[in-house]
Amino acid sequence: MINLQITNQEPYFTFEFHKKVSLSKESTGKQQELNSLQEIFAEIGQDDRRTIVGTSVEIHEAIKNNIGDAKEYINHKTGQLTDTRSLIINASNAYPYYNLSASSVVIDAKSIGVPLDLSILLLQSDITHKFQTEFICPLNDLILLRKVSEDYGSKGMDQIRKETAYKAAVIQHAIDNNSRLNHAVPEDNLRSKTVLGFNYTGSLNIQQFLKEKGYTIEESTQKNLFLINNFTTHSKEQFEQLSDLLASVK
Repeated sequence: MINLQITNQEPYFTFEFHKKVSLSKESTGKQQELNSLQEIFAEIGQDDRRTIVGTSVEIHEAIKNNIGDAKEYINHKTGQLTDTRSLIINASNAYPYYNLSASSVVIDAKSIGVPLDLSILLLQSDITHKFQTEFICPLNDLILLRKVSEDYGSKGMDQIRKETAYKAAVIQHAIDNNSRLNHAVPEDNLRSKTVLGFNYTGSLNIQQFLKEKGYTIEESTQKNLFLINNFTTHSKEQFEQLSDLLASVK
């Protein structure tokens, strides 16, 4: 996985800002924070799905115990969009670009720029009765999740989708124009806009090349396969710089 947080930039900039500023202010309490999150996600998604927040382990265990494994909307090994015929869909690294408002979804907070051990359930009314347990969630974590989610709402879904599509396009353009790079998902209509994958067929050490430019690379599960997370919190400028680097790879 390519980490787009280059040298001297804070990871998840909105999160770090709120961590420094928002936690010093009083909160109205856990229930009010949850109510606020309900309103924010309803505004972002233009729907009334019930919002539940808890630690990632307990949320995913509850899903498995009550419904079965959530089906991934994006194959995180390739970036391919997948079939979504399931009672609940794992929309991590897909939301909010792919809102999936017709389905119940689970979203890991890290995938929307909140690096905390939290997951969010957005549940349609037909399965809310399966999740009546009170989940553990520290108040400070709820505050930070709420503040970053407010940033999403303030930016607006139209702008978020336009910027996400643009950032995906500049990376895809670099892949298309470098003979040593190939799309991990050949079919354009099956490629995710939020998890971008490519194969490298040259002999350059890409990890070292990008590290020298300030980027870091996590080891892939497949040789010469690289994935890029296209987070809302990543700027267009970061993607333009990365696109230029990928276009120059020999």
